[in-house]
Amino acid sequence: MKEYNTREENLEMFIDLFRSIIKEYTNEAIEDYVDKHVKDRNNKEYYSIKEFGEMFGLSKNAVKGRYRRGTLEVYYDGTTPLIHRDEVERFKQKLQRQKRV
Repeated sequence: MKEYNTREENLEMFIDLFRSIIKEYTNEAIEDYVDKHVKDRNNKEYYSIKEFGEMFGLSKNAVKGRYRRGTLEVYYDGTTPLIHRDEVERFKQKLQRQKRV
């Protein structure tokens, strides 16, 4: 651990500590939220846009934007977009990878 002597260094230490605490808390919160909401619905094969958004804390428009940009794969039942459980798992894994960064 580096040693801090001046006021500026003490401030730098505080900022570093604060950032690490926020990052750790955020990562834990994301993991807990995703685990809770995805595990409750693991028995379904397809999810609606609304259900997917609720699982990950995204609005309906945010989910639509993701599949329109091609970052989320959807299937259609007539004109209704649905998200397969494999895509839900892929998205969950992506979030978990991001939290480690």
